[in-house]
Amino acid sequence: MMQNLKQFLKSNCRNAYISEPGFAHLYVRHGQRYINGKLYQNVFDIANVEVRNKGKGTFSKFVEKLRNNYPDMILYVECVLNPRFGGRLLQLDFKQHENNMPDFAPKSYYWIPENYDAI
Repeated sequence: MMQNLKQFLKSNCRNAYISEPGFAHLYVRHGQRYINGKLYQNVFDIANVEVRNKGKGTFSKFVEKLRNNYPDMILYVECVLNPRFGGRLLQLDFKQHENNMPDFAPKSYYWIPENYDAI
């Protein structure tokens, strides 16, 4: 049986497909990551996501759940292929990750809680 978000974060597992309401697929990682040249701990990385019904707020509600229940966790969404989804991430106060990739490469986005310091 697939773990839900809470079970995954309590486990020692660093990456897994998890089961959350409204998602067809949700592959995540939890650990550390360099963002704009700084190393951060406690990063929740969303690597593969597909909702069952697009445009119904499923992902926005999931982000709200993460921010409310885990306020010290950084959120990172990697390799966004859909420009509409990238635009929605910006509306949710995510920032586009600076990188040296060509303009046509998939973009990644992050959200860092206020007063969070890198290592």
